[in-house]
Amino acid sequence: MRTKSSSMLKERHGIGALLMMGGALAITGFLLAGILCLGATVGAARHGDATGMILVGTSLAIAALGLLLMGSALVYGIWLDRNRFKGPLQTLSPVYVVAAYALEKRTQATVPLWSEYPPDQLRFFVRLRLPDRTDEEFECAPEVFQTVGEGTTGEAVVKGKWLCQFTVHSTGSQPLYDIYEDA
Repeated sequence: MRTKSSSMLKERHGIGALLMMGGALAITGFLLAGILCLGATVGAARHGDATGMILVGTSLAIAALGLLLMGSALVYGIWLDRNRFKGPLQTLSPVYVVAAYALEKRTQATVPLWSEYPPDQLRFFVRLRLPDRTDEEFECAPEVFQTVGEGTTGEAVVKGKWLCQFTVHSTGSQPLYDIYEDA
């Protein structure tokens, strides 16, 4: 069974695109409003005609649309982040452990000797190659992290982006599949 991380990656790219489009619209709208406001002021002073102010309102509406896009993208991104560990339990087998590493919570720096740190100061991550040959990264508890060894194969139980359990399989001298082979 496949996790939803490729769709999550697409969602994150979509959030980034919405943020950039919203920012571009907001900046364009505000710059256009400023230019049109100056033009309308000059037109009113010279000719007594302030019909250009209608366009200022339109450009402010464009800026408001940009801000709305940015706000909705931020809210959706926060919602995605808060729900990353939710979902049904899935058992993935066989999986190959590509990497296992710990990050310090405060600095986000990789910790080479994680056993020398208190576990509450670290976040533990495991990168797995799934049966469909895609690489996915999961966060896990220190107890699960201790059962994972780089280069091993086994069965993983995941819930969203959380690795709940990892059981090592003994595959003998034959590799499960070539990890460097293109999919």
